[in-house]
Amino acid sequence: MNKKKIAILIICIVAIAATIFAFDFSEDFKKTTYAMATQVDISLKGKNCENIYDKINKRIVECENREISKNISTSDVSKINELKSYEVSDKTLSYIKKMIDFSKNCNGTIDITVGELTDAWGIGTQDFKVLSKEDVDKILVGVGYENIRIENNKVNISQNQSIDFGCVGKGIACDEALEIIENTNLKNAVVSVGGSAVLWSEKNDKEFSVGIREPQKDSADYIITVKTNNIFVSTSGTYERYSEDKSGKTYHHILSTDTGYPVENDILSVSVFCDEGWLSDALSSACLVMGYEESAELLKKYDAQAVFVFKDKSIKVSDGFSLKLNVVSDEYKLIEKDS
Repeated sequence: MNKKKIAILIICIVAIAATIFAFDFSEDFKKTTYAMATQVDISLKGKNCENIYDKINKRIVECENREISKNISTSDVSKINELKSYEVSDKTLSYIKKMIDFSKNCNGTIDITVGELTDAWGIGTQDFKVLSKEDVDKILVGVGYENIRIENNKVNISQNQSIDFGCVGKGIACDEALEIIENTNLKNAVVSVGGSAVLWSEKNDKEFSVGIREPQKDSADYIITVKTNNIFVSTSGTYERYSEDKSGKTYHHILSTDTGYPVENDILSVSVFCDEGWLSDALSSACLVMGYEESAELLKKYDAQAVFVFKDKSIKVSDGFSLKLNVVSDEYKLIEKDS
């Protein structure tokens, strides 16, 4: 197979992912729950908030259990991985097709057929182990979205393949939440699932303030604020999930098939703002792997905007960034395009 970089976010994101954002939002109802192995924060303003919360929470859990989890035996994805050929729901099929198209557009930077590789590494779990190059090369033979075959609602994969929606699962949950929210009489709503969130107001006239928090410290402080109307936002970072080997070397969860090992570059995190949840999640992963310059065309293609935070504490935004951004930390500096 051709060498290509693939950003992989393991399905289980630790609770720190839920602390990436801070939202300035006056709500009537707010509740925190737990789904998709991460913290879920739901803030609502309007009538019947508790009933709407129950519907959102139920749908997120249902999405995980019935459709996208590779670790829950009742889900479509789990059945595909087990049987290699399985007839899925229309909802699951729609997301698989979206991911295949996205993989084509980013030249395989994101590829959902990476389940064997994420399982073998086990980063962030008790099953973590450092893979040899020989082990990695054997597994990479099975990675390739091109080998997914679809016949009506039946999804077929190769015997050495396994689908993993970890790179977009939290964003998908936000998409599902918005489907419910738009059919209510709510005034405003914010749903945050780990490192992804949807911000919505009935007339798209509310200016939300999103705080992107310090990526290098276990801290509630945020370094950037971004003001925006209705939007989805996702952040991917090399600090979110990791394991250490016996020597103390850290291995983060975002892998590249150029080496089969965690991606090594100068980026700490990427936050992407766009009009679909799954897309913000996929793009944040892709941009982190591709790098600042290389991801410019991909962001432009999807009419998305991004904030890049680097290890040297510099910050860059994508071309044409139009949201109101303010760096509120003295330790970080925004680098203008011509600098």
